[in-house]
Amino acid sequence: MSNKKIVLIVVNDAEFFLSHRSDLASYLKKSGYRVIVSTPFSFSVEEIKRLGFEHYSIPMSRAGIHLFKEWLSIRSLYRLFRSLKPDAVQLITLKPVLYGGIAARLAGINAVLYTITGRGHLYSSQKKSYQLLRLFFNFLLRFSFSHPNSKVLIQNNEDKEYFIKQRLLMPSQTVLIKGSGVDMEKFRPYPIPPSPPFVVLLACRLLWSKGVGEYVEAARLLKNKFNAQFLLAGKIDYENPEAISPQQIHQWDQEGCIEYLGFYANMLPLFQCAHVVCLPTCYGEGIPKVLIEAAAVGRPIVTTQTPGCNAIVQEGVNGHLVPPKDFRALAEALQSFFIQPEKIDSMGKASRQRVEKEYDINVVNQTILEAYEELVR
Repeated sequence: MSNKKIVLIVVNDAEFFLSHRSDLASYLKKSGYRVIVSTPFSFSVEEIKRLGFEHYSIPMSRAGIHLFKEWLSIRSLYRLFRSLKPDAVQLITLKPVLYGGIAARLAGINAVLYTITGRGHLYSSQKKSYQLLRLFFNFLLRFSFSHPNSKVLIQNNEDKEYFIKQRLLMPSQTVLIKGSGVDMEKFRPYPIPPSPPFVVLLACRLLWSKGVGEYVEAARLLKNKFNAQFLLAGKIDYENPEAISPQQIHQWDQEGCIEYLGFYANMLPLFQCAHVVCLPTCYGEGIPKVLIEAAAVGRPIVTTQTPGCNAIVQEGVNGHLVPPKDFRALAEALQSFFIQPEKIDSMGKASRQRVEKEYDINVVNQTILEAYEELVR
């Protein structure tokens, strides 16, 4: 019988695990852990198994609150924890952190590693209903985070300060990581394509809170004035209340202000053909993976002055930061690259330098491994 310590990684989306944490799981496996993954069932589960990980399906929605379904999620996690008896559980994204934290306390799990990937729509929305819901979630999070042998991985200082200020966790619990990291060998600097046309890329989940509407408005202002293409890549997150409808995406594409490319699992070819990468989000980001990868390829970035995004971009050095929900400021920032195309190359090089060390995926994974080692010792 194997003496390897068991790590159970819980994520509420199999595809998110593959894109953001499969490298970490492989790193833990190479470091001597037995790694088990638990997500809701989807077609991506087969890929998780193909990579060599044990998998257990759990019922858990990605968004929305349905009391009976949420109770089923907690009960299923509790039973899974009692059955597998892992040495440590890693809970990734807000719902697994909340429900898995409660289940871990009840099941007597020895060590818990919470991973906050941003505060999401629940904490970024200004709707009064969400303000009340936040109070309830914070009450439950306080119980979840109170596990006596736990660490909380947080991706930006603003989120860290928020959770500490709300007295949801202790400063000694927190470990700051630079997002999910980037493979610096795969995402190497790539020459800037010839211009014009100038190519701007927005790649994200197709949510209003990701700034897709502002991007379209900025494209309308600039498209006829400059020889530029505005590309949009991503898929619709049907479970999210902020989802943009397929009809709306089709209408924009038919209008010609943007070109919709669909979903890309491998973003590298898109970064290579772009001059500027854009993310005008007002969503509660951690540190957006798309911006880390774009910076590694050597592309300047235009994004918003919001937590996580402002960790990647230094204003005027490797891109521009604009106010959220301001399409005119966004258009002005993008226009500056069309007027001064020499900025594209210089700021692109600065982007690579900015992420080259701290954002390396091996550095991020080693930081997480050390957190595990401390907890399971």
